Amino acid sequence: MENVYEVVSSFYWEEPDLEEVVPRRVVERFLRKRAWQGDSEYVLMDTWYQVQVLLEYMLTISLTDFDEMTADEYSRAIQYIEQQTDEPITVEEASDLFEAWHSFYLH
Repeated sequence: MENVYEVVSSFYWEEPDLEEVVPRRVVERFLRKRAWQGDSEYVLMDTWYQVQVLLEYMLTISLTDFDEMTADEYSRAIQYIEQQTDEPITVEEASDLFEAWHSFYLH
């Protein structure tokens, strides 16, 4: 399994505009805090994926600030994920996404 911080670094290298939305150091600090709290590498990678898809969605719609995300935008983010994966998101998966996004937003 790849190191989550290497995956984050690679993603930011491929998406340089993302630094304007959320600096990489903020994402890494969030993940390090979760690691310090005991999250396994698997959980960290899953958390990163959940944050990553939200950031990808924000780039797609040209949002540069979390405060601009409305409830409708979060719902559209779920639809975006479904389109990207060609699979419906279950209620449990949506709940996990919203929980991760909320945790990241509060960080």
